[in-house]
Amino acid sequence: MQKTLLAALTTAIGLTVCCSDASAQIGGQSVPRYQPATPTTSPYLNLLRPNGGALTNYFSLVRPQQRQIEFNRQVQDFARRQTLENAEIEQRFLQPQTPVTGTAAGFMVPSASGTYQNYSHFYPAPQITRQRRR
Repeated sequence: MQKTLLAALTTAIGLTVCCSDASAQIGGQSVPRYQPATPTTSPYLNLLRPNGGALTNYFSLVRPQQRQIEFNRQVQDFARRQTLENAEIEQRFLQPQTPVTGTAAGFMVPSASGTYQNYSHFYPAPQITRQRRR
């Protein structure tokens, strides 16, 4: 009895230590939900509503829903085309990126032509006339 219990205990400990998690348990990843692109029910089911005849239900419920579905499709197509056009225009007019060289930028290079807050080119120097001694 003790040998059987010891063997079962050893097997249980060995399996616990050696085995890894099942792939469905790792990371808590979930399967993405199915979301259909179009409605899964037909607008024609509204024909069977008891609030009016089939003809009134068609013109008051079915036909407007069909028009709305078509309008939504057109808006999605337009938005998709406009997104593609915007990306194309952005690529066409994108300025090329300057590579990093590890040196200072061109505007920070000191030069002899000007210094910080030197407005001598904007405000002319006053004309000082010297009077001659007699």
